Amino acid sequence: MARVKTLGFSALLRLLDANEKPQRNAIKNRYVSRDARDFHRSFHLSIKNLLTGISTFRQAIRSAQRIKKQSERQHTKSGIVRFLRWYISLGTRGTAYPSIILPSPMGLFQVKFDPDCIIDLNGRRTAIHIWNSSKKINPDQALAALSLVAAKFPLTFDRPDDFAVLSLQSGDIYKWSDANKEHTIMALHLMTHLDRVFTLIRSELDIPSSGDQPQDPRPYL
Repeated sequence: MARVKTLGFSALLRLLDANEKPQRNAIKNRYVSRDARDFHRSFHLSIKNLLTGISTFRQAIRSAQRIKKQSERQHTKSGIVRFLRWYISLGTRGTAYPSIILPSPMGLFQVKFDPDCIIDLNGRRTAIHIWNSSKKINPDQALAALSLVAAKFPLTFDRPDDFAVLSLQSGDIYKWSDANKEHTIMALHLMTHLDRVFTLIRSELDIPSSGDQPQDPRPYL
């Protein structure tokens, strides 16, 4: 039985910003590829290790230096440096924060919002996911996706006040608190659209489209 595919938050933003043909290709690849690797995992893990005190800056860079693929190695090292510059400039203390799983309307896929840190921004405890890519973020799609996170996030005592995406290379930050009702409506339309694309791909691959499906524990960012 096919697993319910889990998208990392950056992967969701990339899918939303693509046309349907590349969307279909990307989704199909998640079902048929046996050697998919998360290019960004080392970077995000390094940030969490830094914030939790598991690693020092030197240890994080030394660990990144051992990554075999040159492009991934450079991506991770430069990302660590950019993050620390941004983090230090804030003059406040951030911590790691647990992730949340957001199911699609039809349950054919799910999104994992995995904050790299929670930090005080203008008096609001803000859970931030870092986008470490030179590709520009579509602001409306980012706010729509963050609206989805806010709508589904449990009303616990330590729930963040805000949710955001930081484009590390440009310095732009997109916050749920800047979203409006149109972004909430847009979020539902976008997720419904992706459910339809997942349905088409599952049909092409002869994968059952209903019934309980086991979860995929490995999100790709």
